[in-house]
Amino acid sequence: MAAILIALILGLVYQPWNHLMAEQQSITSGGEISLAARLEIWSRAIYGIQDFPFTGMGMNAFRKVVHVLYPLFTISPDVDIANAHNNILQTALDLGIPGMITYVGVWSAAAWMLAGVFRHSGNQLHRRIAIGLGVGLLAQFVYGINDAIPLGAKAGIFWWVALAISAALFRLETHAKPLRQRAPAWQILIVWILLSLVAISFVGNHPYAALAIGVSGGVYLGYLSVPSCGEMHSPGATAKSK
Repeated sequence: MAAILIALILGLVYQPWNHLMAEQQSITSGGEISLAARLEIWSRAIYGIQDFPFTGMGMNAFRKVVHVLYPLFTISPDVDIANAHNNILQTALDLGIPGMITYVGVWSAAAWMLAGVFRHSGNQLHRRIAIGLGVGLLAQFVYGINDAIPLGAKAGIFWWVALAISAALFRLETHAKPLRQRAPAWQILIVWILLSLVAISFVGNHPYAALAIGVSGGVYLGYLSVPSCGEMHSPGATAKSK
């Protein structure tokens, strides 16, 4: 109750909702971002990825660079475009294609861990937590197709918390069980480098192929990074042994 009272007092004093409303108006001034405008933003994001494929243009730089290097026709230069309205494109703009592959790999690893807990755990509570985390992360990923929460955004902390809980749940379920590593770390590093170079080699003339290679490679990296869950004790195996 004391924490709630303090939060209410701080809210009345600082009124953070005014800042949020002003930021939202700066993003959508001149009207809501339509599908046509999003398509144009995505095309400019592709140009940016082609120009900065190795390192990206820097985190949170697209909102400044887009109006200078890649002028938009359907959106006024006065409108602050906070992100590329797609998580994959935004990460490639921020960190380059190698960073995008790693980003997709983190998503993939979380999915493989939660799927392993759900499929093989004999603890019903763990399975239900895995379902809740999986559905929540899936909802965020689907949202990220049409919008984006950049890696540097404050709201992104909830994504990291969900990832941390997913990893902790996987370790809690498997810490006492023998697991098989799918690949050593040095092999995963080499695969990441090769995938990055192959994707970058396509980005000039075939950017969509480069993105497809990068996303597919990220999914594969996530798969390699998570130990095999075949040794985990599943409910079916428990019943069969009995």
